[in-house]
Amino acid sequence: MAERKPLEQLTLMDDYMFWVVMKRKDLLMKLLECILNIKLVDLVYAKGQETLKEGYDSRGVRLDVFVKDEQGRWDNIEVQTTDKKDIPKRSRYNQAVVDVEELKPGEDFNKLQECFIIFITKFDTYRRDKKLYWFEKKDRFEKDLLFGDGGNDIIVNIMGTKGEVSKELDEVIGYLKSGEATDPYTKELDEEVRTVKESDERKSEYMRFKRYEDELRRDERLQNTASHVKRMMDKLGYTLADAMDFDEVDEYDRPEIEKLVDEMIQAVPA
Repeated sequence: MAERKPLEQLTLMDDYMFWVVMKRKDLLMKLLECILNIKLVDLVYAKGQETLKEGYDSRGVRLDVFVKDEQGRWDNIEVQTTDKKDIPKRSRYNQAVVDVEELKPGEDFNKLQECFIIFITKFDTYRRDKKLYWFEKKDRFEKDLLFGDGGNDIIVNIMGTKGEVSKELDEVIGYLKSGEATDPYTKELDEEVRTVKESDERKSEYMRFKRYEDELRRDERLQNTASHVKRMMDKLGYTLADAMDFDEVDEYDRPEIEKLVDEMIQAVPA
């Protein structure tokens, strides 16, 4: 497993630093205003001031918030910096998660707010050198006809050089790429990053985050291995021991794999 960077080397593009800095409501509101190019009057974290564990899974850190614009409209926004080069399918998944969390059973679908899934990436997903990609569903034959489901998929590509974006967003992109603060907002971001790095409390929290992240990744790895072992048992007739030998399962992990496979077997209806 790759060595984690120490807190002192983190930038705003690292999961932990992004989560901590963007828990400052004013800084997150300004970032969203730069990306969406609208004026916001309020922001509410969807799960309150959630813990890092609540805002992080094996797919990375996400911030789920509701924002209110000048017209009084509330919209749902999710922001992530984690990038595993699977943005379109991740966005589809995240949209579904946001909708399920927002709409209570039995409620009218029209109560769903307009939703923006935002990724801030360090590489160009579509290789068109654009700073900003913004997708909405459109009719294949009449390009001006929107589907109207309120879904928006947005990618801020900090490596891009083309496309018209606001001066404020351009400054943010420059800061995220180089670490050089050039205007009042990016200087405020940079100051907050420095504050986090100098905090003993944050250093302790970051150590806990790294341990928790490792635990999540190990759990995911074990679950994937157990699923593969179970498939070999079902389709190839392997014994549990032979399947684990084939997968070269470490002795330390075998008791957990055995437990997971047993749970899978018990879950199958008779």
